[in-house]
This record gives sequence, structure tokens and C-alpha cells, in this order.
Amino acid sequence: MGNLVKNTILVGVSEIASKGIIALAMILLVRTLSPDYYGLYSLAITLTYFFVGFLHSGFYTIGMREVAKFPELATKYVNNITTLKILISILSYVILFFIILLLDKPTEAKYVFLTAGLFIFILVFHIDWLFRGIERMEITSIGSILQGVTLLALIFLLVKQPHHIWRAIFVYLASWSVYILFELIVYFFIKGRIRFEFDKQFNKTLLKSSLPISFSSLIIALYANINVVILNLYRGDYDTGIYSAMIRLMNILLLPNSILQIAFFPELSRSVLNGSLINSQKKYLIVLFTIGFFAIFMMFGYSTDIIKFVFGAKYLVGDLIFKVSLIACFFSYLSASAVIISYAMDKQKNFLFATIGGVGVSVCLNLLLVPLYGAMGAVVTLAITEFSVFLLLVILNKDLTILAPYKEIFKPSLVAVFALIFSKFIETLANTLLAIIGYVVIFLILAFYLKLISKELIFKLIRFGK
Repeated sequence: MGNLVKNTILVGVSEIASKGIIALAMILLVRTLSPDYYGLYSLAITLTYFFVGFLHSGFYTIGMREVAKFPELATKYVNNITTLKILISILSYVILFFIILLLDKPTEAKYVFLTAGLFIFILVFHIDWLFRGIERMEITSIGSILQGVTLLALIFLLVKQPHHIWRAIFVYLASWSVYILFELIVYFFIKGRIRFEFDKQFNKTLLKSSLPISFSSLIIALYANINVVILNLYRGDYDTGIYSAMIRLMNILLLPNSILQIAFFPELSRSVLNGSLINSQKKYLIVLFTIGFFAIFMMFGYSTDIIKFVFGAKYLVGDLIFKVSLIACFFSYLSASAVIISYAMDKQKNFLFATIGGVGVSVCLNLLLVPLYGAMGAVVTLAITEFSVFLLLVILNKDLTILAPYKEIFKPSLVAVFALIFSKFIETLANTLLAIIGYVVIFLILAFYLKLISKELIFKLIRFGK
């Protein structure tokens, strides 16, 4: 098996496994914590996100790229990047400290935020980029799964009561520490211990390459998380907890995106060169929205039962919020499909511009709607923001022909609607469980009959496009 195929499979399998385990861990955490304390937890973690991407993403991308080209310089990159990350992490934590100081929150909550912020220092020694650069994907795969398993196990063992917020934060930090410690142990046996170096000219070049990516990651973090901060500031921990739980559940439906991007991106890229982009895009959109509509319509039709089963009755107040989040999920599929087309067309910078526009839309609408409507205002803002990013990408790409293939998504949407109506009829005659089974069966029958999915496609996805 070639390195390319092996690496693709390792990345794909580890992403699915680790994200699946983490999703289970978060479900368990939400079920255990009260909405108030889960809201506090969500805000604490969200505040760190604004610094994490800036600290890690630029060095991740440039370090991985340069080590792949010059493996003999791997030690130099690790030593200098670690030194730079230490300096940036100290500055980041000082900024975070003053932000927390200004928040109108109880002293105990501020201590929770400051403790969660220690993740910034843990991330200094995250050297996954090195192992990806030297094509040791098995190291990052094992590490990410270790992190997920540790998170799930410690939540199960330690977080027992609705008020165990401190234990939840400890578990979060501990799970990442296990992952990074594993990386450092492997690095020690391969290269030796990390030494702190500061090569002025080397670091000047390194920063010049990495900072634009870091600032882009900061913008993306704002785009993805600003609604949680604004919601908490205006409506408090309870609304934040309900909203965050519903979004956590909705995010599970976004997991297929990463698999489909791995599977279809090479074909989409080649199709730009040979002039068959529209046909390749049609295939991609049919698969993407067949899977997306299957999950979205089922979740929409049985949202109450699903919320009660996954999170417990205390989160049923979020049912309408969850339904609106599924509309946002649909728009997120739209924007994701436009992103991958932009990358295939070598117009990746448009994603940055669209994200900046999305941040502007998100901040304005959150400030307008959240004070009046709370979590409902936040989720409506999320839906509008995702749709605005899709429109901006289409406009910035300056090629309206990429809109034509989107008519293909009507067929899987009609299949999902028919399957849902059929299942609701079963529910009136029997029960919810049989109705959901009926939904799955009728959807799959129609999808195969209409050739929305096929055995060949399933094999393609299993092989991650190879």
C-alpha cells in the first residue's frame, strides 16, 4: 500500500473514530451537567478557541509543509516553533486574563475560565504537524483516538453530578495532555528531547509565512463561536447551555462532510483541468445532500424523541432551537460544498473573504437578535450567517455556472420528504421506533432505486476516494 493511500485511510479512520468518541463523550457530559453548568463550560472552552487557532494553525501548516520538503530540518523547526509558541502563549494568556477580568461574571466563573485557558500552554507542545510532515500519520491517529478515549473515560468516571464543572474542565485538559504527552514521548525516541532555540532570521521567515494563516484562523474562530459569547453575555449560562447542547447535536450531522471532501476533492480538482467540473460537482452534490437530507429530515421529524433519548428531558425546552439549527445545518452543507469547489478552482482566498463577511453578519445579527430572543435569536443568526457565506462564495468566485448543479439536490430532498411522511403514517399505526426504522428503509429503497447511491459509491467512500 502506497504512502498516499495509507495516509489518507489513516487520517480518515482516525478522524471518524476520534470525532465519534468525542461526540459520545460530549453527549454524556451534556446529560450529566445541568444546562446552567454546561453553558458555563461551553463559554469557558469557547474563550480559548479564539487563541488556540492563532497559536497553532499557522505553525501547523507551515511546519508540516517545510518538514515535508526538508526533513533534515525537522529538529530545527520543532525547537524554534516551540519557543515561538511559548512566547505567543504567554501573551495570549495575558490578553485572555484581562478579557475575563472585564466580564460581568461571578468570581468562581472567572476562575473556571482562567483554568480552561491553561489549554493554551498545553497546546505549545502539540507537534502533530511534525508527524504529518514526515508522513508518520499513525502517530497522530493514535494520539487523537487516545484523546477521545481519555475524554470519554474520565467523564464517565469523574463527572457524576450536574454541578461538576471543575471536574469537566479538568477532564478536558487531561485528555489533551495525554495526546500531547504521547507525541512528546514518540518524538523523544525518534529525535531526542525538544530544545528551546531562537534563530532570529529563521523565525522572521517562519512568522512571515505563518501569521497570515494564524489571522485567518482567528477570523474563523470568531465566525464559529462569537454567538456563544454574545448569548452568554446577554442571556446567561442557562440559555447558553441549551443552545450549545442543540448545536452539539446538530454538529454530529456535519461529520460526513470531512469524509466526502477527502473522497471527492481529488476528482473535483482534476475536473477543473479537463473541463468536467460541472459533472463532478453534480456527483458530489447528490452524494452530499443525499446523506445530509437523510439525517436532517429524520432529526427534524423526531427531534423531541431524539433530544430526550440523547440528552434527557431537561433539554426538551430546546426542541424548537434544534429544529432551526437543522435549517442552519442545511445551509452549512451549502457553504461547505461551495468551499470545496472554491479550493478545487484554486480560489481558496475567497473562503477567507467570505468568512470575514460571515463574521460581520454574525456579530450584527447576534447583537440585534440575541437580546430580544435569546437562544432562538442566536440559532436564527447561525442559519443566516451560513447562508450568507454560501452566497458570498458564489459571488466571489465570479462563476455563476457553479450554481446550476445545485438543482440536483431537489431529488434527495423529495426522497427525504416522502420517507418522513411515510414514517409518520407508520407512527400513527404503531410506535416511534418502528416509524424511524420505516423512514430508514423507505429512504434507502428510494435512494438506490433513483441511483442517488450505489454499491460503487459506497466502496469509493470506504476507500476514501482511492
